[in-house]
Amino acid sequence: MSRVELIAGQELGDNDIEVSVSPAPGEKCGRCWKYLPSVGEKQNLPGICSRCHQILVEMGEIDD
Repeated sequence: MSRVELIAGQELGDNDIEVSVSPAPGEKCGRCWKYLPSVGEKQNLPGICSRCHQILVEMGEIDD
């Protein structure tokens, strides 16, 4: 999952900007391939995120 976070920091020049890039938090979901902190929360399918887990429950593929 992509996101942007703006943090007030040191004073830069009028036209200067500083950019920092870091890895997304969490692990990669084996179903949707997004990096999310919720991967591993469900013990019956530890390799998927909570969103994919809910989708599989709604589709009748797994029990909750």
